[in-house]
Amino acid sequence: MNSPQSIALNTGAPRPFPRINGYLLIPNEMGAVAGIITWMGTEQSVFPKSYRRKESELVYLPFPKRKLTLTPIGTLTADKYEAGGQVFYHLERGVSIFPSVGDSVVLPTKDELACIVEGKGRDARLTIGIAPLAGGANISVDPDKIFGRHLAVLGNTGSGKSCSVAGLIRWSLTAAKHGMENRPLKGDKQKAEFFPSARFIVLDPNGEYSRAFDDMTDYGKCRILSLSSRDVEGLALVAPHWAWSAEEWTGILRTGAGFQGPVLRLALQQIKDWSGGLEKVEGYRIVRFLSTWLMWLEWLINQGPKQYANFPRNKNVTIIIKSAIEWLTKYYRPEEAPDALGDVAEVVEMMEEVKNSSLNEQGYQHPYDVNKLEELKRKFIEVLGPCRETIPQVEGSAERPYPFPIDHLASTVEIMAERVGGDAAHYTRSMLLRLHRFREDADICSAIDSKGKETLVNILRRTFGAEYSGHDEANVVILNLSFVPRDVLHIVISVLARIIFETLQWYRKLDHNRRVLPTVLVLEEAHTFIQRRNELDQGDLNPAQMCRRTFERIAREGRKFGLGLVLSSQRPSEISPTVLAQCNTFMLHRIVNDRDQELVNRLVPDNLGGLLKELPNLPTRQAILLGWATPVPVLVEIKELDERHRPQSEDPGFWDVWTGKEERDVDWEEIADHWQGKASEQKEGDNEIKDKN
Repeated sequence: MNSPQSIALNTGAPRPFPRINGYLLIPNEMGAVAGIITWMGTEQSVFPKSYRRKESELVYLPFPKRKLTLTPIGTLTADKYEAGGQVFYHLERGVSIFPSVGDSVVLPTKDELACIVEGKGRDARLTIGIAPLAGGANISVDPDKIFGRHLAVLGNTGSGKSCSVAGLIRWSLTAAKHGMENRPLKGDKQKAEFFPSARFIVLDPNGEYSRAFDDMTDYGKCRILSLSSRDVEGLALVAPHWAWSAEEWTGILRTGAGFQGPVLRLALQQIKDWSGGLEKVEGYRIVRFLSTWLMWLEWLINQGPKQYANFPRNKNVTIIIKSAIEWLTKYYRPEEAPDALGDVAEVVEMMEEVKNSSLNEQGYQHPYDVNKLEELKRKFIEVLGPCRETIPQVEGSAERPYPFPIDHLASTVEIMAERVGGDAAHYTRSMLLRLHRFREDADICSAIDSKGKETLVNILRRTFGAEYSGHDEANVVILNLSFVPRDVLHIVISVLARIIFETLQWYRKLDHNRRVLPTVLVLEEAHTFIQRRNELDQGDLNPAQMCRRTFERIAREGRKFGLGLVLSSQRPSEISPTVLAQCNTFMLHRIVNDRDQELVNRLVPDNLGGLLKELPNLPTRQAILLGWATPVPVLVEIKELDERHRPQSEDPGFWDVWTGKEERDVDWEEIADHWQGKASEQKEGDNEIKDKN
């Protein structure tokens, strides 16, 4: 079609002609077909030949012909006339009557434009910006749609995607607060004291959001969990090792499928059984533990001195006995034990004697005395007595989150490897080395709760923003992952995301009406943790693969349990296609990279591919919103956030620092102390002195 001049007068007021991503109408008997402009340009054309004059007397010169391409997006109808005579418009997706050759094309009026891009009713609950190509009409979305079916916010660094994510959270809480104004209050609560029940959990790998919500008081509150807050009660970031699934343990320890994997699963099942599997069967947890130890001791004696006399086997036996002593000391309660059980304290005392008898004066190992091992076996049988034949059968599970010290897992793996026999003990050594490294690294221990002191209920309260340990309820919980050791970063994110997902699964299962607990999980730098598969992924599982598989499961099943996913990334081409395919709404900021543009073009319908040609040229704060949450694809100018509310992701100002306009005081000693852990050691020492005083 031919495009008109740059100024139109047929809409009631002078208006510029729409640009690319603008809108036009083609009237028909049902109303008008609404279309979006995906291409504009000029083509060379010639005058038609004239028959009034001789052809030799004319010189035909080419002249430009302006054209545009219009993609139909829906049908605009006039539903009714209101009392004041104003027409009420309604946009229906899809086109039933397509334009014909010669149909006129008109510019939409201001009201028609507003109907095309603005949401109505439920779709207008959350205003996120304006449409600069639609007369500045407000762009609003329905939170049920934008969060319920997953949202992807994509764009290069500096395009404004982090501010868009922070704004969506803040504006959602503000809108929820306003939506409560007409809600009847229960009890003695005042409206000023009533906070929204929204839950946003932000996985923040770079610590960008630490100050973005610290001012919220009247419509929500924020809680920040981090490793640096591990000494502050209620604010510690923990992905406890005892909550890891057997598959996650397999990934982090890189276990082989031969001996290591099965032995690790046996050990996890056994230690979960000892730690909590029998807690509902009064007194029998200690009986099951002693019985398992007796079987190992009998096997050790039957194998002969080759299993416990020579180094390093004798040292391994000492480690296992020491771990058993610690476990019995911690969990044995005489008042909870069955009446038929003997004095377990005698077993502990004899195990101490056996352990000490294997050490010389310098503390080095020397061969075990077989007679002492026989005496220890007889003591086990004596203390167990008739209880040995009446142990209740309980189905153990390696997946149940029962707290236990990580030291006990290492010793249990050794016990299980010895019980399996053959070459199991030999082939599990490399796995044990990696496991021992975990318990020796202080930073890793703080991130995974190596002592098993945390409880599951406390972790859930902290993560979901519930009232806990002197801290009020929070609508936004930021998991600051910036100081999590890189060795366990992927597994920590995977475990935290899985805990959030499975918690919501249990909530729905236990709710009598099968309702869900709506929660939004936000993942910054998603391309780092949801990496697409490559040829190297065909081998054993690794933490990065575990992280990707966790989010793929959340993307596929999260909606059914009330878990919405928001992904923010500057490299969509590196994200798992499975996760992106499950996102039903996209907010596309400036994207320059060719591979990223190619991927994004494949995510939208073929007839809308022309919309994305402007992605490399979008200014900051402008984005193309398309998908389930918006009736039509629209260019949005996102509402501006106050500077103090923005995530700390702005470009660094080199020149002002270089020229002395801004000063930077650097305490290199303080940096070194914190990096080396000396600052935290000093703090712990000060706390010990304070306790003594």
